[in-house]
Amino acid sequence: MLLATVTNDKYFFNAVNLIDSYKFKSFNQEVLFYALDLSDKYKEFLKHRYGSQVMVEDISRDCDHSHDLTTFFYKVSAIKSAMQKGCDFIYSDATNEIVKFTSDLKTDADRMGGRIILPYNVEMLKNKYWTTNTCFEKMGCDSHEYRESMQHWAGFQVYLTTEDNRLMIEEIYQHMLNIDIAGPRVGIKKPDGDTSPCIEHRCDQSVLSILLKKYNMVNSFDLNMAHKYGDQQTLVDFDKSYKPNLNDMVIFSRKTKFNDYSPRLKEFQ
Repeated sequence: MLLATVTNDKYFFNAVNLIDSYKFKSFNQEVLFYALDLSDKYKEFLKHRYGSQVMVEDISRDCDHSHDLTTFFYKVSAIKSAMQKGCDFIYSDATNEIVKFTSDLKTDADRMGGRIILPYNVEMLKNKYWTTNTCFEKMGCDSHEYRESMQHWAGFQVYLTTEDNRLMIEEIYQHMLNIDIAGPRVGIKKPDGDTSPCIEHRCDQSVLSILLKKYNMVNSFDLNMAHKYGDQQTLVDFDKSYKPNLNDMVIFSRKTKFNDYSPRLKEFQ
């Protein structure tokens, strides 16, 4: 199973930490490294450190917001390109780390319908709080069932090579080309005004969550899967009763966002 990630100069060594963790704790196959305006010196670093195992590909400029850091089109572009390679793959944000051997990951993906994309499980993480009216409307999904459906974590996704997955990824990509759907950028509070429940738009995560609902690909919240592959930081923030199980954790979400690198990369802090 391949690993795909995407990053710029700022989070480059976070991505290196992720790749190292994949080599030591996972499948150790090829890595698809999608470069977002990445400096040549870092591309040379990858070549020197990993040789042909890491394949570097620049994020193409398919729309005006393709390299905008705050609407996340670049992430969807990377996932689409990874699917086109014709292999099962893991997509991970650069700041995650694989902390446990993942020999059962493909089995888990099979059991969950050919993919691992985990839902949240609390009221305040429903789509209606994190998706604009315009996004619902332009996607043709402006109804109660979509608004009340749960958001899914987009920072870690696993896809087997199925036609259903390919079609969904292509549809996400096409929607994200439209800035009215992809935007407004993360960080803008109450984008639909004070009377709307929408707190903030989650861009690619909102589009992904809506399409999972549209195509009946939503899985129920599974505590064991959450312990293994879940967004621990968000789960703890929104559900004070949730206790991460460190013994079962496979993916440590955002572990290096605040420079908590593994010992192999201490020299780069």
